[in-house]
Amino acid sequence: LGRKVWLLAGSLGLGLWCLLTGSLRRSHDFWTSMQSPPCENLVYLYSTNDKVTDASRIDELVESQRASGKEVTVLRSDTADHTQLLRIHPQEYAHMIDGMLERARG
Repeated sequence: LGRKVWLLAGSLGLGLWCLLTGSLRRSHDFWTSMQSPPCENLVYLYSTNDKVTDASRIDELVESQRASGKEVTVLRSDTADHTQLLRIHPQEYAHMIDGMLERARG
């Protein structure tokens, strides 16, 4: 019974927090804006080990962008935590950024 009470209290607290801060709306707005980025060449750097961002949603986004004809480059890690790709995979990260800048320069 104790665990159920804590889970219920946590869910209610999280729900109240989202309601008061507008977090759910911001999340919805973010994913909606990601569906129509203003450029044709896109770079996504993310990890399946990320506890903050859902990698499966980014996988879907990548496929959707590719299907719409956009050029999409991806660095997808299975080991890095949230925002840790540069620290865990510095060479791959630098290569991705260099490539992105080269394409932007034309």
